[in-house]
Amino acid sequence: MISLVPMASDKNVTALRGGPVLMPEPNAGCIAYLRDLLAKAESGEVVGFVCATLHGDGLSGHTIAGMIGPNTLLGAVEMAKADLMDRMRERD
Repeated sequence: MISLVPMASDKNVTALRGGPVLMPEPNAGCIAYLRDLLAKAESGEVVGFVCATLHGDGLSGHTIAGMIGPNTLLGAVEMAKADLMDRMRERD
């Protein structure tokens, strides 16, 4: 199952309420991490993937791909959730 949220990439797009549409800028840290993860997948080191994404327009989505059976993957998702919550609390 894959769930992707499209991003507005056309400069002619207008928000539903008439305001400007956020045109996202690439994030170098995100790109570097994804390239590293892709290299690990290409080598066979990574065989399953669960990813939550934050899009440039403020929306979020998720993707699940590859082998997803082991319960250890679910545990890793819970650990990521806890880590994200801690980081969000630190920002406030």
